[in-house]
Amino acid sequence: MPQSKLALFAIGIVMLLSLQQARHAMRTQTEKVDIEVTAMATQVGIDRLNEMRLLAFDETTKDGRIMSASELSSLLPLPSDPEHLFDSFPERQAAHSAGPDVEADDLDDFDAVTNTVSRTTRLDTLHFSVDSVVGYVLDTSLGTTSTVPTGFKKVFIRVTALGIQPAVSVTLSQLYSCGTRCAW
Repeated sequence: MPQSKLALFAIGIVMLLSLQQARHAMRTQTEKVDIEVTAMATQVGIDRLNEMRLLAFDETTKDGRIMSASELSSLLPLPSDPEHLFDSFPERQAAHSAGPDVEADDLDDFDAVTNTVSRTTRLDTLHFSVDSVVGYVLDTSLGTTSTVPTGFKKVFIRVTALGIQPAVSVTLSQLYSCGTRCAW
């Protein structure tokens, strides 16, 4: 009888160790998937920032002339709290719908825009939501937000993997300068 109890105890210990090993393998696999999805989301964000880099700073800079600060388009100020960057989409979209600029050919046109981008892996196609917010900043070092147009715009991109739980989200930012086209 004592040998039966000892055998049952040994079987229980072996099962517990097997279960722990299976949990560890699942956790490791989940972490690898999260890392891969995060890397893909980062690349989607970088691709969007590179696409925006090729655009004009403002509608008035497209023809190559020098412009004054009064000619820059107005944007709603960026929130000071980075957690709330993307909460102002309805107000920003309403502000843009009143303007005559309808082509996506300058940085302002990507303020409060959401797109869906797909990336194909060997086994599956992943879909990402790409949100962007554009606003003026006072300087390049601190990135202090500005309520008036300046020669610097900061773009924030949030890329969220769709259909994956828990949700994987990456936020990137890039500073753009008007350069020599601004006359102040």
